[in-house]
Amino acid sequence: MKATKTTKKTESYGEGNIYVRVAKIANEIGAIEKNMVVGSGVSAYEALADVDVILKVKEAEQKYGVVSVPVKMEIVESKEIKTLNSNNSEDVYFVDVVKMIWEFVNLDRPSDKIVVESAGRGIDYGDKGLNKAITYARKNALRNAYKIGASAKEDPEATKSEKKTVKKKAAKRIDINRIFRQGITVPVLSVLLSIMAAMPVYA
Repeated sequence: MKATKTTKKTESYGEGNIYVRVAKIANEIGAIEKNMVVGSGVSAYEALADVDVILKVKEAEQKYGVVSVPVKMEIVESKEIKTLNSNNSEDVYFVDVVKMIWEFVNLDRPSDKIVVESAGRGIDYGDKGLNKAITYARKNALRNAYKIGASAKEDPEATKSEKKTVKKKAAKRIDINRIFRQGITVPVLSVLLSIMAAMPVYA
């Protein structure tokens, strides 16, 4: 009796090249609700947590057969900034800027892929500046590739006056880049860096 040859069936995630799959993932994820508060007082603002982005992306990539991987990272800048605080003592902050290259790969055909570049800046008074920069670069890459928006968290119990307060706080947010371009005094810089250094890291 002639033996029959059996062919092992490989897992397939459906039809479509990498661009089709990225479009489907972008459509499925849409916007993610902001679930993190950065800073305090009038400088506080809602932000999109890195972990929320990662979990949504992992689920959608698994469904449509895409994997996103970092293939290169470059430290563009790494420096110390020294400032005087209100007690006239010196504070030291570490600033890191990284650039990363990511590949988004079609799991059914690994040669079918797209490349996305991203960057991130981290500021910290300890040794977490680089980690923060990498976190932002990763989140930026995923958000840009899949066009992920951020939606504000709605509080159904909030009154109109509370919503007006939120708008006032939003109007007082500090444009860090604009301030750096225009020049800034040392005491004010120390306050700004303290706020940014307090931002959490999501690995």
